[in-house]
Amino acid sequence: MVGIFSYIAFAGGLDIQKVMDSYSTSTRFNIGGYRGRAIEEGDYINFKHTDISFRQISGRNVSSFSESRSSGPVSIRVIPSSEQPALTDVISESFYSQKYTISSKSDRMGYRLEGKRIEMDDQISIISEGTVWGDIQVPPDGQPIILMADRQTTEGYPVIGTVCTADRSRLVQCPPGTEIQFTQINVEEAQTLLIKQMDWLKLQQERLNDFASQNKQSGEALEVLERNQVNDLINIVKGSSFSQFSYSDKHIKLDIDHQSVRVQSK
Repeated sequence: MVGIFSYIAFAGGLDIQKVMDSYSTSTRFNIGGYRGRAIEEGDYINFKHTDISFRQISGRNVSSFSESRSSGPVSIRVIPSSEQPALTDVISESFYSQKYTISSKSDRMGYRLEGKRIEMDDQISIISEGTVWGDIQVPPDGQPIILMADRQTTEGYPVIGTVCTADRSRLVQCPPGTEIQFTQINVEEAQTLLIKQMDWLKLQQERLNDFASQNKQSGEALEVLERNQVNDLINIVKGSSFSQFSYSDKHIKLDIDHQSVRVQSK
């Protein structure tokens, strides 16, 4: 699925401050990550561990779990909230039958939706309670808001349902202007979807661990051999009449003269 976020994994990790047991960044509150802000051109971030060879990770990859985007609206599955019995059948039918568009005003706190207004009963009394990632609340203007990762801690608006955990990744990758439509499922169905997703993640982890185990010994032996070969070559050049020597292959670029040695891994 083509989305709006990409992810890069750095072998060895980045040397950044951990806040509340997380390395992520909250630009809204300027905490976490690198100085609590988005990275900029010229920023310099050290690696936490620098003793990892490229050959230890080369070839490691995971298969795609996300599905391809269709031409129609993105389907998002929802578990009805405990408040839904207080909502009328007309409200529920309106919510699940229509398509919504993700607003340009959406952010990590909430995805605001645009569509036909949901007419809520002014007599519905809601006690403030803790929020859940994926809660779909209906404010007075009748336009639903899906609470996201940086949501507030409590809410007082009616909640019509909660996006199932397995569909979070699909939802967050939807850019503004995307049409979505909700489908009602029960808790058991949501659990089955989540178990399937977790099984896939576990399989990918096992696959990567097997790859690392199988290649660790051969990779270490290859590196020792190459280090010895490079050292021998340096000694030969320095003891010869050559003023300069250059060598390059698919793994390394080497420039040697009598004053310096420059080694660059590819």
